[in-house]
Amino acid sequence: MSKLYVLPCLLPIAYVVALVVEYLCDKLLLSKKAILAEWECTYIAPVCSRRIIVALIYAGLVAAYCFSVSIKGQILSSLLLVQLVIVCIIDYKYQFIFDEQNILLAITGLARIMDYPTIWKEPLAAAVGAFVVMFILAIISRGAMGGGDVKLMTALGIWLGVWGIMNAFFYGVIAGGVGALALLIFSKKGRKDFFAFGPYLCLGAIYAWYLQASNW
Repeated sequence: MSKLYVLPCLLPIAYVVALVVEYLCDKLLLSKKAILAEWECTYIAPVCSRRIIVALIYAGLVAAYCFSVSIKGQILSSLLLVQLVIVCIIDYKYQFIFDEQNILLAITGLARIMDYPTIWKEPLAAAVGAFVVMFILAIISRGAMGGGDVKLMTALGIWLGVWGIMNAFFYGVIAGGVGALALLIFSKKGRKDFFAFGPYLCLGAIYAWYLQASNW
């Protein structure tokens, strides 16, 4: 069957997944009221417009289906991309990446390692290296890059491997620089204001995944 005929079938799947994502995000954010209050944030359901969530998840499913070459690769790619969508939405809105998100990302990334059991040392090295580099940057940046970003890149190291996580960081920083410049130009942020860096790291990770998707 041509891939073109499958694409419309992914839309109802995206809608169901979006409902599940919306429910889980609501439960997570409601359980973190105290933490959000410390950041002077108040959560009011829903986390995001359902149309936006459905559109983003549908785009992720289409990308996973079109660029991954195996059924297992398509499933793994869908898991990765959907989780990155969730991270982007929550971090963009609240400038916070919860530990539960990063833990789930790391756990599901272990399924990716099982594809290559003889080279498990590479994703482990990528995770450790990402943690060390990001931890140092978090200290140097004095809060501009938070602990959630550190844990996010550590989890992504399991998914992407050494070269993948390097690409994710490189392109994420470029995207973040462009985003910061745009916020300054349009007076959305001042020079000393913090902004969510996680979505840009996710964009870098998505591009890094795209570069290696043909091997999934």
